[in-house]
Amino acid sequence: MAKIPKYRMVSSILVPIIGPAKSENLINHIKNPYSRWEDRHQCIFVHVPKAAGKAISRSLLDAPNGTGHNKLRNYERNREKYSVYRKVSVIRNPWDRLVSAFFYLRSLDARTNGGAFFKRHIGHDIEFQSFIRRLEDPSYREKILEWEHFTPQKRFLIRRDGQLGVDFIARFESLSSDFETMKALVNPGASDLSRINASKRESYESYYDEKLKAIVQHAYSEDIDTFEYEF
Repeated sequence: MAKIPKYRMVSSILVPIIGPAKSENLINHIKNPYSRWEDRHQCIFVHVPKAAGKAISRSLLDAPNGTGHNKLRNYERNREKYSVYRKVSVIRNPWDRLVSAFFYLRSLDARTNGGAFFKRHIGHDIEFQSFIRRLEDPSYREKILEWEHFTPQKRFLIRRDGQLGVDFIARFESLSSDFETMKALVNPGASDLSRINASKRESYESYYDEKLKAIVQHAYSEDIDTFEYEF
């Protein structure tokens, strides 16, 4: 019989009680965020969901299954490692990332935490544009942003004091050149960047009208203002 990872077992117990988002966030908070690949390269890679994180993990750190979606402040608990490890991440245009996250989660099996969250709080019969309009409701928006694929990216990259704490932040939109900078900082011998979990869909601009753009502008203002993104 295959051994079930302990955190997956804990998650299976917690999800029916507190829901998939709170379960996932709690486990990510209490577990050791450092992977053996990060230790090997003395690098903290903050994997923001839907920003090419798995491809970066594999190419930069040789991590076959990624490093997990751990927030920077969770790494701070180990002061010895945190003080000396390089810290890098990748961010993405919030309007583009939201389209990618929506269709990715919709494709997941409902038995996964991400699929269960999507089924419970969004639903497979809803179109993307209707989902965005629902984000105007503050209580619904708060619930949606709890899930890591929808959580504003800045929240992954701040220290416990609320300040950004990453040495280098690459951008999805300029990843080819930015990855070379990451390699120079972390692992000059890293392999070429591979493309993983790339979805086949129209460009993100085609999913929005002016009203929908404004809704996302408001929902993700902390990312848009901090990282100076434009539609």
